[in-house]
Parts: sequence; C-alpha cells; structure tokens
Amino acid sequence: MNKTIKILRWIAILPFSIITSMLCFVLMYYSDRFFSGGDTKIFSISIFGIIGFTVSGALFNISGTKMAPSKKKIVSLVLLIYICVSALLIIWTYYKAKEYESIIDALFLALGSLIGYRIVKKEYEI
Repeated sequence: MNKTIKILRWIAILPFSIITSMLCFVLMYYSDRFFSGGDTKIFSISIFGIIGFTVSGALFNISGTKMAPSKKKIVSLVLLIYICVSALLIIWTYYKAKEYESIIDALFLALGSLIGYRIVKKEYEI
C-alpha cells in the first residue's frame, strides 16, 4: 500500500467514524418516524433513542477500525475510550441542565461503542 494512502487513512479514522455514526443515526431517525408515525415513547424514554444510539456507537467503533490500515485492536480501544469520555462529558452537561432523558442516550452510545469494540476484538483475534 502506498505510504500517502496509509497516512490519509490514519488521518481519516475519526472523521469517517463520526460521519458513519451520524448517517446511521439520521437514517434510523427518519425510518422510525416514517414507519411509526413518531409515537415510540414508553415511560417518556424513546425506544428509538436507545436503539439508535446503541447502533450508532457500535458503527462508530467498527467503521473507524475498518478504516485503519493496521493496529486495528488498538484503534478500536482508542475509539472506545474517545466515546466513553465524550459520553461522560455529555452526561455531566445534561445532568447540570436537568435533561435526564439525554443522559440515557449518552449511556447507550457508550454501550454501543463497547459492543462495537467487542465485535472488532473477536474479529481480529489471532
């Protein structure tokens, strides 16, 4: 593989992960609204939020790992740590604003990233 392409792949890991995660979330959002008419709340917690953030977190980790030219397990672990730190910051911010439903979404985003990490770890075991 060309050295320039390897460097570009290393640089593109985080942006590619973010774009993939956001596209997944947007597609799930609009498909949910289309098929259910927007009525997906149970006990004031959106089922869509739980599923959407979990899948989005998993795809964030998996897509970034697929973009990496080498050291895929380490990249997956770094992306997991990145999402967990981001989720903690989101939780802290929404806790101060007393928006507790968004805290649940951040927890499921971290859970999804953990699931993605486990999938990548199992896939690249020697």
